[in-house]
Amino acid sequence: MRSAITRISAILIALLMVVSLLPAAVFAAGRTVNYELQSAGVQQTKISKNTLVSIIVRISDPALSLDPAAPAEGQLHAYKLADSFTESSTASVAYSIATPNDYTITFSGLVYTGDGQSFIFKTSEDGRTTYKKEALTIDEAVVYVAPPDDGDDYVPTPSDPPVVIISVASAPEMVKAKDEFEVKFTVENKSNKTLNDVYACFNATGDYRLEGYTTKISLASIGAKKSATFTAKFKASDSLNAEYIPLAVDLQYTYNNNIQTTNGNTSETFYLTSQRQGEEPPKEVIPEPVVIVTGSVIDVIKEKQEFQYTVYFENKGKTPLTNCSVKLAAGNDLILRNESTTVLLNDIPAGGKGSVTLKLKAADVITSNTQSVSVNLRYYYDGGSGIANQQGSVSENFDLLANVTKQKEEGPTIISGPVPNVIITDYSFGGENVTAGEPFDLKVTFKNTGKVAIENIVCVVDCGQHFTINGATNTTYYSSVGANSSQTLDVPLQVLATAATGAQNVGISFQYEYVDNGVRSQNSSNINISIPVSQPDRLEFGEPVMYDYMAYVGMETTIVLDYVNKGKSEVSNVEAEVIGDVDVLQQNQYLGNFGSGAGGNISFVVTPWNAGTNELTFKITYEDANGNTVVREIPYTFESEEMAWGDPGEFDDPSAWEDPVPEKQGFLQGMPWWGWVIAAAVVLAVLLIVLKSIKKNKAKKAVKAAESEWNVFDEVSENKEA
Repeated sequence: MRSAITRISAILIALLMVVSLLPAAVFAAGRTVNYELQSAGVQQTKISKNTLVSIIVRISDPALSLDPAAPAEGQLHAYKLADSFTESSTASVAYSIATPNDYTITFSGLVYTGDGQSFIFKTSEDGRTTYKKEALTIDEAVVYVAPPDDGDDYVPTPSDPPVVIISVASAPEMVKAKDEFEVKFTVENKSNKTLNDVYACFNATGDYRLEGYTTKISLASIGAKKSATFTAKFKASDSLNAEYIPLAVDLQYTYNNNIQTTNGNTSETFYLTSQRQGEEPPKEVIPEPVVIVTGSVIDVIKEKQEFQYTVYFENKGKTPLTNCSVKLAAGNDLILRNESTTVLLNDIPAGGKGSVTLKLKAADVITSNTQSVSVNLRYYYDGGSGIANQQGSVSENFDLLANVTKQKEEGPTIISGPVPNVIITDYSFGGENVTAGEPFDLKVTFKNTGKVAIENIVCVVDCGQHFTINGATNTTYYSSVGANSSQTLDVPLQVLATAATGAQNVGISFQYEYVDNGVRSQNSSNINISIPVSQPDRLEFGEPVMYDYMAYVGMETTIVLDYVNKGKSEVSNVEAEVIGDVDVLQQNQYLGNFGSGAGGNISFVVTPWNAGTNELTFKITYEDANGNTVVREIPYTFESEEMAWGDPGEFDDPSAWEDPVPEKQGFLQGMPWWGWVIAAAVVLAVLLIVLKSIKKNKAKKAVKAAESEWNVFDEVSENKEA
C-alpha cells in the first residue's frame, strides 16, 4: 500500500510539473528590457564616478507592431528621469527599429554621478500617447566611496587636458531647405598627448541632421602635435527657414594624464549661412575696386616756376568706375591754376587707367623743401546688383621736392603760436546702442582748437574687430577747417553679427597741415570713441507637452517645455516657475546659464486637484546678453478627470460595495479554455490511475486472506491424523 501511494505521489508531482511548464512555455512570452553600457564606443564592464557613457537599451515586446521601414522618430519617444546619471551638454536620444516587436534606444552623453546604480526612463511606442516607466539596475556602476584620510599629504598631480582646436576647412556658401551638403573640419592636437577613441558628435537641431540618422562620427587616433581632417555629410530639413544654421561639434576622446586614461572633450559652434524660404538667393557680391594712384616725375621746383603735374588712376577691380570726379588741392607754397578744383573723368574700365593734370605755380618765396599735392577720386561701381549704385573713393597725397628761397636779411625772431589740435566734440549713432548685424550711420563732429586754419585733412576710421564700413571707404578728405571751427564726418557702418556686447571702440585719426608765421607744419591726432553694442535675444520656447495620455485628479503628471538659444551670446541665471491651481513637485527651478546654440527641455511634475480645465503659466526669468532682466510667460491649459472606480449602487448585494479581493497571481492566470481542458484531462487520468491501483490492492488482500484460511484447515487435518 505504501509503495502504491509513493508511486501515485510521484506520478502526481510529474504531472503537476508538466502542467506548470505548459503555460510557461506557451503563454509566458512577455516584454523584456536589456541594456549595454558603452564609453567612447567601447562596451564597459566597470565604470566609476564622472565617467561619460552611453546606455543602449534593447526592448522586445510581442504586443508591439512597429514599422521598421518608417522613421523610428515618428513611432518612438523616450526621456530620462532623475536617477544615478546626469545629462551632459552633448546628451541625446536616438532610436532604431529591428523588427515589429524589437527596437533600440541609445541614451548618449550621460555622466555617472557615483551615487547608486539606477537608470530610469519613460518610453512611448505609439506616437507620444501613452508612456511606460522603465527602471534598470546598472551593475557595471561602481558606487563612489570617499577614501579615508590617512594623513598622507602627497596628492598626485595629473597633466593638463590637451589643447585641441577645431576649425572649418570648407563649407557651402549657402544652405537651402532639403539640401544635402558637406562640411570639412580640421582638428589640431596642440598637446604632447595622443588622442585615442576620437569621436565627433553633432548636436543637430531641427534645421538639419547628420546623414544616416546618427549623431556621431568615429575618427582615427590623433598623435601629439598632429592634425587630422574629416568630412561630415548633412541633410537640411524640408522646413528650413532661418538666416543661419548653428553647427555644434563636440569632439570626444581619451588620453593618458600621467596617472590613468581619462576622457576629454572639446566643443565648438560654427554658423552656416542659410536661405529663408521665399527669398531669392543673393547675387554675387563684388568688392569695392582697388585703385592704384601714381604721380609723374618732375624736377626740383624753384620759386615762381609754372609747371604741370599728372596723376594716374589704375582700376585693379572687376567692375568699371563710372561718374568719376577728382578733387584737386595744393599746399605749402604752391598755387593751383586749374579752372576748377573739381575735374570730371571718363569711365575707367576694369584693368584700365585714367589721369588728371594739375596746373601749378610756385610762390615767390619757397619756405619748405617739400611741397604737397593731393587728389581725391570719387566714383560709382556695380557691387553685384547689376546697377552702378555703390559709391567709392580713394585719396592720395604727393610730396614734391623744392628749393628753399634764401633769405637776404635776417629779420627778428618770430615765436610761433600753439600747435592746432583736433578734438571730437560730439558724435551720434542713431540711438542708445546699435544691434549686432545691423547697419547704422556714425556722425562725428570734430573741431580745430587752434588759432590758425588746418589744411589737407585726412580722416581715417578704424572699425576694430566689431564693426565694418558699409558700402563706403574709411578715408575722408577735407581741404581746410578754419581756426576754432567745426566740421562733421559721416561714416556708414555695420555691426558684425559676431560682435561682443558692451561698449566697443572705434578709432578715428586725423592727419593735417597748418601754416604758422609762414612755416608749414604737419600734425596728427588719434581719438577713440565707444559705441555700445547689443546682441538680439533669441531664446525660444516650444509649446508645453504633457507626456501622459490623460491627467487624473490627485495623480502626478509630467509637462515638458522645450527651449533653444538661437542667439550668439549666452543668457544667464535662467529660472523657471509654475503658476496655477495645482501642486508642483518643484515649483521654482534654477537652470543656470544657456550657451549659444544650447537646447533642451524643462520638466515639471504637477498634480491637479480639480476635474476639468486647468490653466497654468510657465514663468521664465533670465538675463540677456546685455544684462537686462527678461520675463517670459507661457500659458498652458490641460484637462483632468476623476479616476473611475465604478458605482456601488449597481449591485443589490451590499457586500459588493466592499473592495474586491485581489486575484491571486500565478502561472495559471490568463490560461485559455483549451488549457483548462488539457488540465482537466490530466486530472481525470490521474483519478483513473488511482482508482485502478486501489482496486488492485483490494484484490491482493483478498487472495492473501484466502491463502491464510486454507493453511489453517490443513494444519487441523494433519493434527487429527496424528
